[in-house]
Amino acid sequence: MSQSNVAHEAAPMTVEEARQVLWIKERRRTLGEMWDEGMLTEKRLAWAAENAYNPRLRQAAAVLLKEMRKRDAEEQREAELEKPLNFGLTREEALTTAWPFRPYRGRSIGELLSHHQLSLRDLAYAVDKAWSERVRRAAALLLVERLGHRVEEPSERGVLRVVVAGPSYAEKEMMRLSSLLGAVLGLLTGFLFALTFWSWRQHLGHTPTREYAPWVKIALTVLALSIGGIASLLLNALVDHLVIRRFEDAIKRHRRGKEGEERVVELLRRVLDDRWTLFRNLKVPGLGGGDLDGVLVGPTGVWLLEIKSFSGRYRNRGEHWFYWKHNGWRKMRKSPSQQARRNAGRLAAFLKERGVRLWVHPVIVWANPEKPPILESPAVPVWTMDRLAEEAVTLKQQREVDEERRRRVEAYLSEVVALQREEEEA
Repeated sequence: MSQSNVAHEAAPMTVEEARQVLWIKERRRTLGEMWDEGMLTEKRLAWAAENAYNPRLRQAAAVLLKEMRKRDAEEQREAELEKPLNFGLTREEALTTAWPFRPYRGRSIGELLSHHQLSLRDLAYAVDKAWSERVRRAAALLLVERLGHRVEEPSERGVLRVVVAGPSYAEKEMMRLSSLLGAVLGLLTGFLFALTFWSWRQHLGHTPTREYAPWVKIALTVLALSIGGIASLLLNALVDHLVIRRFEDAIKRHRRGKEGEERVVELLRRVLDDRWTLFRNLKVPGLGGGDLDGVLVGPTGVWLLEIKSFSGRYRNRGEHWFYWKHNGWRKMRKSPSQQARRNAGRLAAFLKERGVRLWVHPVIVWANPEKPPILESPAVPVWTMDRLAEEAVTLKQQREVDEERRRRVEAYLSEVVALQREEEEA
């Protein structure tokens, strides 16, 4: 290589100088002309920067390749900035959302902004700290709007389709326990009535050997009623403490479970559109086991939702779950993680028997927003209520599955729903 070529290759070159360099001899056109006409691609410049015989052409190709990649990156950033964001609610809904923090708690965000009582820092704090999903979304929408980003209004697409196969386990237990409680109270009432009647018969109801004076009859009647009343009170207190309270506590637990499931459905409705279907309380035929709390089917796959509304303190480590009792952690006999995996496997086997090979993702949805569990490397994903919306958005961003298989899954599960409803009505 000559000294002049070495000097050319070593000297820095500007973009304008690179544009004046000629392409290969056969064409005798400058790189700038070819750039403007769109004839220089990243692939061609990369080849020239590595393999061109002329060192000045190699240097010019490297300069223009760097410039092309820089411009592409800038255009991509601009496109991202110009891309509208969708927060799942309109601007008007965001403005009418109540501010949750003191000293302006309860006043609408729009009112506070119009009076300059909220800053961008306040909105950013609400995005990070607000407990309510709506408040976080509203604050995020108004924050990016004030930063100059274009916000997209929610599309006209419908909301998540919810198909209920039958009453949930919680509802069934509530009905069963209410019936049992009614039967217990009926038996108790009958027993107390019989006890009072027996007491009256013992003192006054039989045929006396001699006639009692009127005041004696009244006294004996009062005594019989008193004995029956005292016995009734004592027995009622005993039964209330030992039986009725336990029934009522169990009914309250299942009511919390039902309310938790409804919270999950409502939140998913806000995020997922009508391309998604949630099947609730499915009983998969031929595979045994209990009902499936939820099966979410959409463009990106199938998810088995194991919904839990436990109260108290819980923690999860891998597949093992623990609850706090008497100043110590105790291991749960039934692991929600294993239960979710088992149910996902049952559903996958059901679909496989019908020719649909599709992975079913097991997920635990913790529906108690007040006491989320402590998570330590969970073996099965755990979605807490404060993260449920974000998790649902993530589902939409995953790789889509074959639409024909998804339609078949929906069709088979719809058949299960129809069969289950027929059995419920029979």
